Amino acid sequence: MALRQKAIFSQANDSEESSMQERLRLHYVAMTRPSHLLCLAMRSDAVDTKSRDALSARGWHLIDRVDSS
Repeated sequence: MALRQKAIFSQANDSEESSMQERLRLHYVAMTRPSHLLCLAMRSDAVDTKSRDALSARGWHLIDRVDSS
């Protein structure tokens, strides 16, 4: 029984890995299309300070947007 559970778990991981690879591929395609401007929006807690600093060092302009409503 344990071997069967391991095989099922492995198949689920393979499926998740494949799905993640496809999402990353689509993000890559979408982000390499624009020739002048690319805007991305995400929750501020999704990007840590180290990543923000690295993006800024590479020329990204990061803007904090807070909803005032």
